[in-house]
Amino acid sequence: MVKKKELELYVGNCLYCNKGLYSNMGGWIASPKFEPTRVIRYFCHNGKDGSCFDKYCNFVHDLKLNAEMAHISTLETDWQNKPPYKQMIEKFLKDGKK
Repeated sequence: MVKKKELELYVGNCLYCNKGLYSNMGGWIASPKFEPTRVIRYFCHNGKDGSCFDKYCNFVHDLKLNAEMAHISTLETDWQNKPPYKQMIEKFLKDGKK
């Protein structure tokens, strides 16, 4: 019997740890961002504590709480694109790739 070879497509790299992600490997998640432009962000996510997606979500949640305490409206979808929050998120993602 001839085995069919699975088609493996490169999807992208994890935005946090820079690991290559492929279509047939599982354990990753796509997180769309629509503002200011439509971008799909990929993260490792194996369903266990400590995955890259969980770390990113926890960081953004804490950042959102701090923004609200500073009287910045987080109801607007672009609050993450405003200084200093944009720089804080970029630094968090850059530090994760080390």
